[in-house]
Amino acid sequence: MPTPNRKLKVVINRRLAKGITREVARGGIRYAAVQAENELIDILSPPPKRSGRIYPRGKKQHQASAPGESPAVDTGQLRQSVVSYTEE
Repeated sequence: MPTPNRKLKVVINRRLAKGITREVARGGIRYAAVQAENELIDILSPPPKRSGRIYPRGKKQHQASAPGESPAVDTGQLRQSVVSYTEE
């Protein structure tokens, strides 16, 4: 499993969570992680029209991302590398 560069720590208030089973809590955390993963993938997906400058890169034209835009997609590898998992 890849080593993540960023981690999300979830702290559960036991007093407020009393009566919630570990399985239900784990399912809720997993659901939140998947939602965050999907949001990040959407952010990294290219918009229909980009506004960055176009310049030659090798034999092809490349369009950079403009300030404020998500990174320009070259290979899609960054988007494909987004993964979430839970551990005890």
